[in-house]
Amino acid sequence: YEELQVSSLVGDAFRVTNAGEATSQGVEADVRWMLTERLTTGGALAWLDATYEDFEGATCTVPQIMDPVNNPGCLRSNGSNVAVPPPIQDGGQDLGGETLLFAPEWSANWNVEYIMPVGDDLELRTGVDMHHSGSYYSALDLDPNTKHDSYVMWNARIALASSDDTW
Repeated sequence: YEELQVSSLVGDAFRVTNAGEATSQGVEADVRWMLTERLTTGGALAWLDATYEDFEGATCTVPQIMDPVNNPGCLRSNGSNVAVPPPIQDGGQDLGGETLLFAPEWSANWNVEYIMPVGDDLELRTGVDMHHSGSYYSALDLDPNTKHDSYVMWNARIALASSDDTW
């Protein structure tokens, strides 16, 4: 992406800025198998490399603003580190080479479904699925406090349906 526009929350207002350039590339594979007439399974695996190629002037993190000595990286326009807490001079951080928000490197899912006839007109459909997500940031400034750890989420369902799929 060239001239990528992004928005971040600064105080109680959103700041829209130009993030320069970003590259997003990856590979995804999906499979689905019908093991028997009633049992189906499937899954997917994805690898993502999504980084800002050029992003100077990104919003500084709260730790950079509140304690700039111990959290360097918030830079003035002349390139020097902002070194005093609020009231802060204008500044921003360089996120070039860093990951985009909401962009886990790895993600995967797996599912299995079993359909069992119930009488002549009904089916009992049961399923389990798993979703895995690698760690990712949920704030544009990539504040360490907004980093979400990797997780696995499980879901299960049971449904009664008509065998002709009308409901």
